[in-house]
Amino acid sequence: MRLLLEAHLSAVCGRIRDKRSSKSLNVVDRVKTVIEEKYADGGLTAAEIAKEVYLSPTYVSLLFKQETGQTVNEYLTEVRIEKAKTLLRDPKYKFYDICYAIGYTDPSYFTKLFKKATGVTPSVYRQNHA
Repeated sequence: MRLLLEAHLSAVCGRIRDKRSSKSLNVVDRVKTVIEEKYADGGLTAAEIAKEVYLSPTYVSLLFKQETGQTVNEYLTEVRIEKAKTLLRDPKYKFYDICYAIGYTDPSYFTKLFKKATGVTPSVYRQNHA
């Protein structure tokens, strides 16, 4: 219990230090970092991401779109698709396991997104890149 409390307090202090530091990452970089760390969370939303960077969802969405040309959700999907591509290259992973590992609970929805992003289904991608 003591170790958990120490770890939690250390993390909180680190967040406070980062927030106060003049060298802290800009908002877009912080949002990208949150997405890259938590993309596998199935329920990850723009509101949850905004909460992680201590800003309103509207402000984060607007700023992210202005700076990157993509919405937060488009970037999240892009990160998930890239992770899926990596996993699909290894035949030991089953398709539905990959789907869940990158944060999707519906394999058919994931297949549609993957095909929209890459032009091929996950099965075809695996055949061409395994």
